Amino acid sequence: MKFLVTGVNGFIGSNLAKKLVESDYEVRGLILEGTDESNLEKFADKIEKVYGDITDPNSIRTHFKGIDVVVHLAARAHDWGPEKLFQRINYEGSKNVLDAAVDASVKRFIFMSSLTVHGFEGFQNVDEETPYKPYNAYARSKKAVEDLLNDYFKQGKIETVIIRPGFTIFGPYDRLFSFEAYKRIEKGKSFPVVNKGKSLICYSYVENLVDGLILVATRPKAAGKTYIISDGPIIVFREFMEKMIKVCTNERKIKLRGIPSWLATKVAGFFKAIYRLGRRKKKRELILLNVPLWLAIIAAGFIEAIYKISRSNKGPLITKYRVKVSSTDLGFVNEKFVKELGYKAIVGIEEGFKRTYEWYKEEMERVT
Repeated sequence: MKFLVTGVNGFIGSNLAKKLVESDYEVRGLILEGTDESNLEKFADKIEKVYGDITDPNSIRTHFKGIDVVVHLAARAHDWGPEKLFQRINYEGSKNVLDAAVDASVKRFIFMSSLTVHGFEGFQNVDEETPYKPYNAYARSKKAVEDLLNDYFKQGKIETVIIRPGFTIFGPYDRLFSFEAYKRIEKGKSFPVVNKGKSLICYSYVENLVDGLILVATRPKAAGKTYIISDGPIIVFREFMEKMIKVCTNERKIKLRGIPSWLATKVAGFFKAIYRLGRRKKKRELILLNVPLWLAIIAAGFIEAIYKISRSNKGPLITKYRVKVSSTDLGFVNEKFVKELGYKAIVGIEEGFKRTYEWYKEEMERVT
Protein backbone atom coordinates (compact mmCIF):
# COMPACT_ATOMS: atom_id res chain seq x y z
CA MET A 1 0.00 0.00 0.00
CA LYS A 2 1.38 3.40 -0.98
CA PHE A 3 0.40 6.59 0.82
CA LEU A 4 0.50 10.19 -0.28
CA VAL A 5 0.53 12.60 2.67
CA THR A 6 -0.08 16.29 2.00
CA GLY A 7 1.63 18.65 4.44
CA VAL A 8 4.04 15.82 5.27
CA ASN A 9 6.57 18.21 6.85
CA GLY A 10 4.02 19.58 9.33
CA PHE A 11 3.31 18.49 12.90
CA ILE A 12 0.87 15.65 12.20
CA GLY A 13 2.23 14.85 8.74
CA SER A 14 5.78 14.20 9.96
CA ASN A 15 4.56 11.95 12.77
CA LEU A 16 2.36 10.03 10.32
CA ALA A 17 5.17 9.61 7.78
CA LYS A 18 7.54 8.38 10.50
CA LYS A 19 5.05 5.75 11.68
CA LEU A 20 4.23 4.67 8.12
CA VAL A 21 7.87 4.04 7.17
CA GLU A 22 8.42 2.21 10.47
CA SER A 23 5.48 -0.01 9.46
CA ASP A 24 7.02 -0.67 6.01
CA TYR A 25 4.52 1.37 3.99
CA GLU A 26 5.66 3.42 1.02
CA VAL A 27 5.25 7.16 1.54
CA ARG A 28 5.17 10.03 -0.91
CA GLY A 29 5.05 13.37 0.87
CA LEU A 30 3.72 16.55 -0.69
CA ILE A 31 5.57 19.66 0.49
CA LEU A 32 4.96 23.32 -0.21
CA GLU A 33 8.28 24.52 -1.57
CA GLY A 34 10.13 26.85 0.77
CA THR A 35 8.52 25.52 3.97
CA ASP A 36 10.55 24.08 6.85
CA GLU A 37 11.51 20.41 6.36
CA SER A 38 13.43 19.92 9.61
CA ASN A 39 10.74 17.58 10.98
CA LEU A 40 11.71 15.06 8.29
CA GLU A 41 15.47 15.06 8.88
CA LYS A 42 15.68 11.71 10.69
CA PHE A 43 13.84 9.74 8.00
CA ALA A 44 13.93 11.93 4.88
CA ASP A 45 15.80 9.23 2.93
CA LYS A 46 12.94 6.78 3.53
CA ILE A 47 10.18 8.82 1.90
CA GLU A 48 9.65 10.20 -1.57
CA LYS A 49 9.42 13.98 -1.37
CA VAL A 50 7.47 15.88 -4.02
CA TYR A 51 6.69 19.59 -4.21
CA GLY A 52 3.58 21.52 -5.11
CA ASP A 53 0.96 24.01 -3.98
CA ILE A 54 -2.52 22.64 -3.33
CA THR A 55 -4.02 25.94 -4.52
CA ASP A 56 -2.39 25.35 -7.94
CA PRO A 57 -3.85 22.12 -9.40
CA ASN A 58 -1.26 21.97 -12.19
CA SER A 59 1.56 21.77 -9.64
CA ILE A 60 0.21 18.66 -7.90
CA ARG A 61 -1.68 16.66 -10.54
CA THR A 62 1.15 14.29 -11.48
CA HIS A 63 1.98 13.30 -7.89
CA PHE A 64 -0.98 10.95 -7.41
CA LYS A 65 -0.06 8.23 -9.89
CA GLY A 66 0.30 4.82 -8.22
CA ILE A 67 -1.10 6.01 -4.88
CA ASP A 68 -3.56 3.85 -2.90
CA VAL A 69 -4.42 6.20 -0.03
CA VAL A 70 -4.26 9.98 0.27
CA VAL A 71 -4.11 11.51 3.74
CA HIS A 72 -4.87 15.19 3.28
CA LEU A 73 -3.42 17.27 6.11
CA ALA A 74 -2.25 20.43 4.33
CA ALA A 75 -4.36 23.40 5.42
CA ARG A 76 -4.38 26.84 6.96
CA ALA A 77 -4.78 25.64 10.55
CA HIS A 78 -5.39 28.98 12.19
CA ASP A 79 -8.26 30.85 13.81
CA TRP A 80 -7.29 34.19 12.27
CA GLY A 81 -7.52 35.53 8.73
CA PRO A 82 -10.01 36.61 6.04
CA GLU A 83 -12.74 34.24 4.85
CA LYS A 84 -11.38 34.25 1.28
CA LEU A 85 -8.01 32.97 2.45
CA PHE A 86 -9.52 29.98 4.24
CA GLN A 87 -11.77 29.22 1.27
CA ARG A 88 -8.86 29.38 -1.16
CA ILE A 89 -6.50 27.18 0.84
CA ASN A 90 -8.74 24.88 2.85
CA TYR A 91 -11.70 24.43 0.52
CA GLU A 92 -10.43 25.06 -3.01
CA GLY A 93 -7.06 23.52 -2.19
CA SER A 94 -8.75 20.41 -0.78
CA LYS A 95 -10.95 20.14 -3.87
CA ASN A 96 -7.83 20.28 -6.06
CA VAL A 97 -6.26 17.44 -4.08
CA LEU A 98 -9.48 15.44 -4.14
CA ASP A 99 -9.95 15.84 -7.90
CA ALA A 100 -6.35 14.85 -8.53
CA ALA A 101 -6.88 11.73 -6.43
CA VAL A 102 -10.06 10.83 -8.33
CA ASP A 103 -8.36 11.35 -11.70
CA ALA A 104 -5.53 9.04 -10.62
CA SER A 105 -7.98 6.34 -9.41
CA VAL A 106 -6.82 6.58 -5.79
CA LYS A 107 -8.88 4.17 -3.70
CA ARG A 108 -9.26 6.09 -0.43
CA PHE A 109 -9.10 9.74 0.61
CA ILE A 110 -8.70 10.59 4.32
CA PHE A 111 -9.39 14.18 5.35
CA MET A 112 -8.35 15.86 8.58
CA SER A 113 -11.32 17.97 9.62
CA SER A 114 -11.97 19.60 13.00
CA LEU A 115 -14.41 19.47 15.91
CA THR A 116 -14.84 23.23 15.43
CA VAL A 117 -17.47 22.39 12.80
CA HIS A 118 -19.80 21.83 15.78
CA GLY A 119 -19.23 25.24 17.33
CA PHE A 120 -19.07 26.05 21.03
CA GLU A 121 -22.43 25.25 22.57
CA GLY A 122 -21.01 23.40 25.57
CA PHE A 123 -20.73 19.65 24.99
CA GLN A 124 -20.68 16.74 27.42
CA ASN A 125 -20.33 13.17 26.09
CA VAL A 126 -21.45 13.97 22.54
CA ASP A 127 -20.39 12.30 19.30
CA GLU A 128 -20.08 12.70 15.51
CA GLU A 129 -23.84 13.25 15.11
CA THR A 130 -23.72 16.59 16.93
CA PRO A 131 -25.25 19.25 14.62
CA TYR A 132 -23.01 21.52 12.59
CA LYS A 133 -22.58 25.07 13.86
CA PRO A 134 -19.19 26.29 12.56
CA TYR A 135 -17.88 29.17 14.64
CA ASN A 136 -15.44 30.92 12.29
CA ALA A 137 -13.94 30.98 8.78
CA TYR A 138 -11.65 28.06 9.56
CA ALA A 139 -14.53 25.88 10.76
CA ARG A 140 -16.73 26.90 7.81
CA SER A 141 -14.00 25.88 5.37
CA LYS A 142 -13.68 22.47 7.06
CA LYS A 143 -17.44 21.93 6.99
CA ALA A 144 -17.54 22.79 3.27
CA VAL A 145 -14.90 20.15 2.54
CA GLU A 146 -16.82 17.56 4.59
CA ASP A 147 -19.91 18.26 2.46
CA LEU A 148 -17.84 17.89 -0.70
CA LEU A 149 -16.35 14.58 0.41
CA ASN A 150 -19.73 13.14 1.35
CA ASP A 151 -21.04 14.13 -2.07
CA TYR A 152 -18.11 12.47 -3.88
CA PHE A 153 -18.58 9.28 -1.87
CA LYS A 154 -22.31 9.13 -2.59
CA GLN A 155 -21.53 9.51 -6.29
CA GLY A 156 -19.13 6.58 -6.08
CA LYS A 157 -16.10 8.63 -7.17
CA ILE A 158 -13.80 7.65 -4.31
CA GLU A 159 -13.84 6.15 -0.81
CA THR A 160 -13.67 8.94 1.76
CA VAL A 161 -13.06 9.07 5.51
CA ILE A 162 -13.48 12.24 7.58
CA ILE A 163 -11.46 12.57 10.79
CA ARG A 164 -12.12 15.01 13.62
CA PRO A 165 -9.26 14.87 16.16
CA GLY A 166 -9.43 15.97 19.77
CA PHE A 167 -9.57 19.71 20.41
CA THR A 168 -6.02 19.77 21.76
CA ILE A 169 -3.36 17.85 19.82
CA PHE A 170 0.12 17.63 21.32
CA GLY A 171 3.34 15.72 20.80
CA PRO A 172 6.77 15.76 19.15
CA TYR A 173 7.23 18.13 16.19
CA ASP A 174 4.54 20.45 17.55
CA ARG A 175 6.36 23.76 17.22
CA LEU A 176 3.36 25.84 18.23
CA PHE A 177 1.49 24.76 21.35
CA SER A 178 3.86 22.16 22.87
CA PHE A 179 7.15 23.92 22.09
CA GLU A 180 5.98 27.34 23.24
CA ALA A 181 4.31 25.93 26.36
CA TYR A 182 7.45 24.15 27.55
CA LYS A 183 9.53 27.23 26.81
CA ARG A 184 7.15 29.20 29.03
CA ILE A 185 7.32 26.59 31.79
CA GLU A 186 11.12 26.63 31.84
CA LYS A 187 11.09 30.41 32.12
CA GLY A 188 8.86 30.13 35.18
CA LYS A 189 5.97 32.05 33.66
CA SER A 190 2.34 31.54 34.61
CA PHE A 191 -0.36 30.02 32.44
CA PRO A 192 -3.59 32.01 32.24
CA VAL A 193 -6.69 29.79 32.55
CA VAL A 194 -10.28 30.96 32.20
CA ASN A 195 -12.81 30.31 34.96
CA LYS A 196 -10.34 28.22 36.98
CA GLY A 197 -9.77 25.81 34.10
CA LYS A 198 -12.95 23.86 34.86
CA SER A 199 -14.10 23.36 31.26
CA LEU A 200 -13.97 19.88 29.71
CA ILE A 201 -11.66 19.00 26.84
CA CYS A 202 -10.94 15.95 24.72
CA TYR A 203 -7.40 15.60 23.46
CA SER A 204 -5.21 13.62 21.05
CA TYR A 205 -1.59 12.68 21.61
CA VAL A 206 -0.17 12.76 18.09
CA GLU A 207 1.26 9.21 18.03
CA ASN A 208 -2.16 7.86 19.02
CA LEU A 209 -3.77 10.03 16.36
CA VAL A 210 -1.56 8.68 13.57
CA ASP A 211 -2.30 5.13 14.73
CA GLY A 212 -5.94 6.01 14.16
CA LEU A 213 -5.22 7.44 10.71
CA ILE A 214 -3.48 4.23 9.66
CA LEU A 215 -6.39 2.22 11.05
CA VAL A 216 -8.97 4.03 8.89
CA ALA A 217 -6.67 3.70 5.88
CA THR A 218 -6.55 -0.07 6.16
CA ARG A 219 -10.07 -1.04 7.28
CA PRO A 220 -12.65 -1.49 4.47
CA LYS A 221 -15.61 -0.69 6.74
CA ALA A 222 -14.27 2.83 7.40
CA ALA A 223 -15.22 3.96 3.88
CA GLY A 224 -17.75 6.80 3.86
CA LYS A 225 -17.57 7.29 7.63
CA THR A 226 -16.78 10.20 9.94
CA TYR A 227 -14.83 9.46 13.11
CA ILE A 228 -13.69 11.37 16.17
CA ILE A 229 -10.14 10.25 16.99
CA SER A 230 -9.34 11.30 20.53
CA ASP A 231 -7.43 9.49 23.25
CA GLY A 232 -10.72 8.76 25.00
CA PRO A 233 -10.68 10.35 28.46
CA ILE A 234 -12.42 13.69 28.90
CA ILE A 235 -10.73 15.86 31.53
CA VAL A 236 -10.87 19.45 32.71
CA PHE A 237 -8.44 21.93 31.17
CA ARG A 238 -6.70 22.59 34.49
CA GLU A 239 -5.87 18.87 34.88
CA PHE A 240 -4.50 18.80 31.33
CA MET A 241 -2.16 21.72 32.06
CA GLU A 242 -1.08 20.28 35.42
CA LYS A 243 -0.05 17.01 33.78
CA MET A 244 1.90 18.91 31.16
CA ILE A 245 3.74 21.01 33.74
CA LYS A 246 4.64 18.17 36.11
CA VAL A 247 6.49 16.24 33.42
CA CYS A 248 9.30 18.80 33.18
CA THR A 249 9.59 20.13 36.74
CA ASN A 250 10.31 18.88 40.22
CA GLU A 251 7.49 21.03 41.56
CA ARG A 252 4.97 19.22 43.71
CA LYS A 253 2.58 22.10 43.96
CA ILE A 254 0.84 23.81 41.10
CA LYS A 255 -1.27 26.60 42.50
CA LEU A 256 -4.23 28.39 41.01
CA ARG A 257 -4.23 32.10 41.79
CA GLY A 258 -6.78 34.74 40.93
CA ILE A 259 -6.18 38.13 39.43
CA PRO A 260 -6.25 40.80 42.17
CA SER A 261 -9.48 42.77 42.38
CA TRP A 262 -7.79 46.02 41.39
CA LEU A 263 -6.81 44.47 38.06
CA ALA A 264 -10.41 43.82 37.08
CA THR A 265 -11.03 47.55 37.15
CA LYS A 266 -7.93 48.33 35.11
CA VAL A 267 -8.29 46.38 31.92
CA ALA A 268 -5.74 48.57 30.21
CA GLY A 269 -3.04 47.12 32.46
CA PHE A 270 -4.17 43.55 31.97
CA PHE A 271 -1.22 42.13 30.05
CA LYS A 272 1.44 43.91 32.01
CA ALA A 273 -0.05 42.60 35.20
CA ILE A 274 -0.10 39.04 33.90
CA TYR A 275 3.61 39.17 33.14
CA ARG A 276 4.34 40.53 36.60
CA LEU A 277 2.21 37.91 38.32
CA GLY A 278 3.62 35.20 36.08
CA ARG A 279 7.16 35.20 37.43
CA ARG A 280 8.31 32.19 39.37
CA LYS A 281 7.86 32.64 43.12
CA LYS A 282 10.62 32.13 45.65
CA LYS A 283 8.97 28.91 46.82
CA ARG A 284 9.22 27.66 43.23
CA GLU A 285 5.47 27.29 42.86
CA LEU A 286 4.12 27.03 39.34
CA ILE A 287 1.06 29.16 38.90
CA LEU A 288 -2.04 28.76 36.80
CA LEU A 289 -3.39 32.29 36.73
CA ASN A 290 -7.19 32.40 36.81
CA VAL A 291 -8.75 34.97 34.48
CA PRO A 292 -12.50 35.73 34.75
CA LEU A 293 -14.34 34.88 31.55
CA TRP A 294 -15.78 38.38 31.11
CA LEU A 295 -12.32 39.93 31.37
CA ALA A 296 -10.84 37.44 28.88
CA ILE A 297 -13.61 38.24 26.38
CA ILE A 298 -13.05 42.01 26.73
CA ALA A 299 -9.29 41.62 26.32
CA ALA A 300 -9.68 39.34 23.27
CA GLY A 301 -12.16 41.70 21.63
CA PHE A 302 -9.92 44.70 22.20
CA ILE A 303 -6.85 42.97 20.77
CA GLU A 304 -8.74 41.59 17.77
CA ALA A 305 -9.99 45.09 16.96
CA ILE A 306 -6.42 46.41 16.89
CA TYR A 307 -5.28 43.59 14.61
CA LYS A 308 -8.21 44.12 12.26
CA ILE A 309 -7.48 47.82 11.99
CA SER A 310 -3.86 47.00 11.15
CA ARG A 311 -5.03 44.31 8.68
CA SER A 312 -2.55 41.84 10.05
CA ASN A 313 -2.67 38.25 8.73
CA LYS A 314 -0.60 37.12 11.71
CA GLY A 315 -3.11 36.45 14.44
CA PRO A 316 -2.94 37.89 17.98
CA LEU A 317 -1.90 35.81 20.98
CA ILE A 318 -5.39 36.05 22.49
CA THR A 319 -8.54 35.73 20.35
CA LYS A 320 -12.23 35.16 21.07
CA TYR A 321 -11.84 31.70 19.55
CA ARG A 322 -9.08 30.75 21.99
CA VAL A 323 -11.12 32.08 24.88
CA LYS A 324 -14.02 29.91 23.68
CA VAL A 325 -11.84 26.82 23.47
CA SER A 326 -10.53 27.32 27.02
CA SER A 327 -13.88 28.21 28.61
CA THR A 328 -16.41 25.90 26.92
CA ASP A 329 -17.11 22.24 27.69
CA LEU A 330 -15.77 20.27 24.70
CA GLY A 331 -16.50 16.75 25.86
CA PHE A 332 -16.59 14.74 22.62
CA VAL A 333 -16.32 10.94 22.83
CA ASN A 334 -14.62 8.44 20.50
CA GLU A 335 -17.00 5.53 21.18
CA LYS A 336 -17.94 5.06 17.51
CA PHE A 337 -14.30 4.67 16.50
CA VAL A 338 -13.62 2.24 19.35
CA LYS A 339 -16.73 0.16 18.66
CA GLU A 340 -16.47 -0.05 14.87
CA LEU A 341 -12.71 -0.31 14.36
CA GLY A 342 -11.40 -1.47 17.75
CA TYR A 343 -9.27 1.64 18.34
CA LYS A 344 -7.26 1.99 21.52
CA ALA A 345 -4.93 4.86 22.43
CA ILE A 346 -1.67 3.12 23.35
CA VAL A 347 0.26 6.06 24.81
CA GLY A 348 -1.16 7.57 28.01
CA ILE A 349 -1.25 11.30 28.61
CA GLU A 350 1.65 11.36 31.10
CA GLU A 351 3.87 9.33 28.78
CA GLY A 352 2.75 11.52 25.88
CA PHE A 353 3.86 14.66 27.69
CA LYS A 354 7.13 12.96 28.67
CA ARG A 355 7.92 12.13 25.04
CA THR A 356 6.93 15.62 23.96
CA TYR A 357 9.22 17.22 26.53
CA GLU A 358 12.13 14.98 25.49
CA TRP A 359 11.62 16.15 21.91
CA TYR A 360 11.47 19.76 23.12
CA LYS A 361 14.84 19.43 24.85
CA GLU A 362 16.40 17.94 21.70
CA GLU A 363 14.89 20.71 19.61
CA MET A 364 16.19 23.41 21.94
CA GLU A 365 19.69 21.98 21.62
CA ARG A 366 19.34 21.96 17.83
CA VAL A 367 18.18 25.55 17.43
CA THR A 368 20.44 27.15 20.05
